[in-house]
Amino acid sequence: ERLLELMRKMFVPRGSIRVMKFICMEEPSAFFAALEELSWLRKDFELVQQLAQAINLSAAKDAHEKQIAYLLEVLASAGDMDQVKRWSSLAQVGIKELRRALDAASRAGKTELVAWLLSAIATTDTVATPNSSLNDLLL
Repeated sequence: ERLLELMRKMFVPRGSIRVMKFICMEEPSAFFAALEELSWLRKDFELVQQLAQAINLSAAKDAHEKQIAYLLEVLASAGDMDQVKRWSSLAQVGIKELRRALDAASRAGKTELVAWLLSAIATTDTVATPNSSLNDLLL
């Protein structure tokens, strides 16, 4: 616990990207905790994209839905379709997380990503509840 807190504190503005990437590879939960706590980090799209690429998806299986939602929002705001697709494949990602990403992509004017997210949400929603419709989503 103490080591995790120390690692989380290594995420600082203008800090060493190499150190932060190393932490992401070795202890992704420190990255997710930092992303959840630090608004400056959520605003630094480029840094988050670099750090997210360093994380092995199988190592992120313990991340909470809220933490994944923060990551998806940042990646969607940046218009990073490849990373959004990659992270949205996790089991923790449901309609709620995809909708948050959709809102972020929409606010940022990332139309191609918005279209993909609408499709992903419709597919996920249809699998979860076959009687729902895309119209319900758009309301």
